[in-house]
Amino acid sequence: MPYFSFDLVTREEHQQQGSMILENFDAASDRAVQLAAELYIVRPELRGCNCAIRVMDEGIGRLLATLDEIGARENTLVVFTSDNGGERYSDTYPLVGKKMDLLEGGIRVPYIVRWPAKLPGGEPFERIAIGMDWTATFIAAAGVTAHPDYPLDGIDLFGETVERNLYWRMVFRNQKAVRSGVWKYLSIEGNEFLFDLSHDERERANMRYREPEKFEELRRAFFEWDASMPVRPEDATVTLEYTSETMAKSDG
Repeated sequence: MPYFSFDLVTREEHQQQGSMILENFDAASDRAVQLAAELYIVRPELRGCNCAIRVMDEGIGRLLATLDEIGARENTLVVFTSDNGGERYSDTYPLVGKKMDLLEGGIRVPYIVRWPAKLPGGEPFERIAIGMDWTATFIAAAGVTAHPDYPLDGIDLFGETVERNLYWRMVFRNQKAVRSGVWKYLSIEGNEFLFDLSHDERERANMRYREPEKFEELRRAFFEWDASMPVRPEDATVTLEYTSETMAKSDG
């Protein structure tokens, strides 16, 4: 059960050290346990999910309030995001899929960014991003460069536009995916698809036979990329908390 915990720094400490406020998750926090006992939830099976959201909200509030207190609001880059798409209790409509899927509902996540000194508020950012981009973005925002011996996979999201493909692979259901502009190659248990996400973000219309050249281009790109990655161990396995016996699943 996640809980935000971080060290609150004073204005003096921030000015002297340029301190970062460190966040982490404490699965055994007293606050999380307390909330689990206190929250009145009509559906008990949602107790853990609701508790996690409540505690996360409290932690984010404390973090943002601390930035105000130490005078660091204007020039602090704050990012709210997730490492995967919605869990089983989430509503990912109009997207299809959830966590553990390479469908858009499983890999498209929220990105809410606040940096008052650099970014105007309330405006959408259309650039395609992936989690590893934030390392490069934070380094660039700090005015430093990455060590040349350890090149980064991501890009500075506030830098120049870069043409690139994004790749995913997953042991579960032998999933593969490539995103290239508006096009997406997807393979699930050997079934292969090509989607034009600019017209079909629900991934319902398979375009592989109407656009065979684009399909082969992205399929070939995936296997070239995959060959450059470390080999997955043969004994790599996946275990889900819920199964077809406990969770009804639609094929529609």
